[in-house]
Amino acid sequence: MMHVADGNPVTVISLIENNGVVRTTRTRNSAFASIQPEIVGVCGTDRHLFEGRLSAPAGTVIGHEIVGHVETLPPEFPLVADWDVRVGDRVVVAPGISCQRCPHCLRYGMYCQRRKLYGLGSAGHGIHGGLSDTVELLPDTRLFRVPDRLPAQRAVFIEPVACGVRAMHTASLTVGPLSGRRALIVGFGGIGLAVATVAAYAGAHVEICELDGLRQQVAERLGFPVATPSQVEPGSYDLAVECAGVPAAFAGAVRAVRPGGTVIEMGNFADAGPGEVPVAEICQRDIRVAGVSETRDADFRVAVDVVAHSPIDLAAAIGTVHRFQDLDAPEVLFTKWDVLKQVVCFD
Repeated sequence: MMHVADGNPVTVISLIENNGVVRTTRTRNSAFASIQPEIVGVCGTDRHLFEGRLSAPAGTVIGHEIVGHVETLPPEFPLVADWDVRVGDRVVVAPGISCQRCPHCLRYGMYCQRRKLYGLGSAGHGIHGGLSDTVELLPDTRLFRVPDRLPAQRAVFIEPVACGVRAMHTASLTVGPLSGRRALIVGFGGIGLAVATVAAYAGAHVEICELDGLRQQVAERLGFPVATPSQVEPGSYDLAVECAGVPAAFAGAVRAVRPGGTVIEMGNFADAGPGEVPVAEICQRDIRVAGVSETRDADFRVAVDVVAHSPIDLAAAIGTVHRFQDLDAPEVLFTKWDVLKQVVCFD
């Protein structure tokens, strides 16, 4: 698309060479549709980018958990939504944009070989991340409507909860309906909370495996039973979801499930090094293992419903609310790691 600068500088927080972030400005491109962010969540993946554990070019604007309002919408601009999008609509942005033309898109409907990702580098050097005054929307961006009545500090969980919906859908393919099943969530960070919320909403008996004392307290305050790894009874769960992002946690998840159980791996999105894979146990006890990293449109629609109606007080898991205007030293987002979640608000 031709670059059309409208002359208005946009403040952004972007990656710099050799790891780290900087607060700087860009010139916006008026050829793109755009949204005004309302609130943006800080994800463990963002921290991996900051630390260099995930690769992204310098200049990438960070932030993929984006809730905001449609700000500009050029005529005939191609967006993917199930309603007639208008300026002012409150939306959540799905981070991934598929090309719809590669062999994977045509055959599977996902796993795009040329996938673009908001806030994760492959969208290039435009203003395509949430930590900015405005977010330029690429063609074929998927948008989902956010109810106006939904508080911002709940709405910010829609994207991670969509990941949790995908994980529970994948688990249900082998364990069947989740209602009444025992589910162990290994690691209670932001994604662990999201998965636990979805599993509980589906009727599963959810338990948390967590070593950190402060995270244990948050889990208990939200109503989840908590155990340390040494307290987990081996072979007693229908499914376990590894959300800790620590390779050693995978083996613990395998040992926690019953014969015929299912293990979902979604914490090790960044390479944290080698870990034990108990292949004999997986084989001998007929355990199903699946990785989860992508989300479908249906996952977001369910996630909006879960976030709107779950009795779990998601906002209580937020440790610090930062004002974007005050983030002169943005590295605090990635070096001062809260119990579960940090968010950035725009006002």
